[in-house]
Amino acid sequence: MAQRHLAGPSTRLTDSRYSCLCLCPSEACSRWGGAKVSPATPPPPSPQSWGSFVGSLCSSANSGPVISFTSGDVCRGTTKYKTDIYMECDRSITTDDSKPVFQQSMSRGCTKVLFWSSPYACHSERTSCTHTAGDKFFDFTPLQANPGEKAWKTHHSGDEYYVNLCGSIPEFTGCDPETAVCLHTSKGEWLSIGMTSTQEIIGTTDDHIQIKFSGRHKCRDVTSHVTIDMSCGLSGLTLDRSAYSIPHWK
Repeated sequence: MAQRHLAGPSTRLTDSRYSCLCLCPSEACSRWGGAKVSPATPPPPSPQSWGSFVGSLCSSANSGPVISFTSGDVCRGTTKYKTDIYMECDRSITTDDSKPVFQQSMSRGCTKVLFWSSPYACHSERTSCTHTAGDKFFDFTPLQANPGEKAWKTHHSGDEYYVNLCGSIPEFTGCDPETAVCLHTSKGEWLSIGMTSTQEIIGTTDDHIQIKFSGRHKCRDVTSHVTIDMSCGLSGLTLDRSAYSIPHWK
């Protein structure tokens, strides 16, 4: 299974059973000694820990990944609290609507079980990095984002564009999963303007190939799209904005 990045902001459950739930360390939980799962009472700054990030483990179930937070505070005797989060793949849920749901308590109340339906729990879709057009063969594998890196990045008029030719950009919590081209506007908006599943080749010449991605947002009353004009040369990625297009990459 391809690695997925589940990092994100702290989450407050609607049923108020928890005051903080983080899958990775975040500023909201730092004052409590690290990211952890904790009940709503007693109130901060000293809540009872139902599992800490330090003791987190990841396993797999039929429905998706299971993230276990262990090494919480003492529950009974020498038994410490533990929280299991069962992640379920659901691509129809937006990142804003994706919330964990408390399911049950087990082991005499010492193990808490939550379910979390999220598109981040799905296998990562990949786009093709090789293309054949007639007698021409193109291989863009060396241009894919390296492990640990976010993506290729370029700027225009205060906006930031992130591009991954060979897959999605799951590191960005502001863009939807399976985003190949992500726009971070100067106003702070995150827009998925090119999805991995929409990749298509729209033209080739002797020293050019055009790759198009379509997005999920409207631009001038039409669906946003990104056209990347790959040209033979030694320079880098430049931008000429027209309904969100990136036409020059040598």
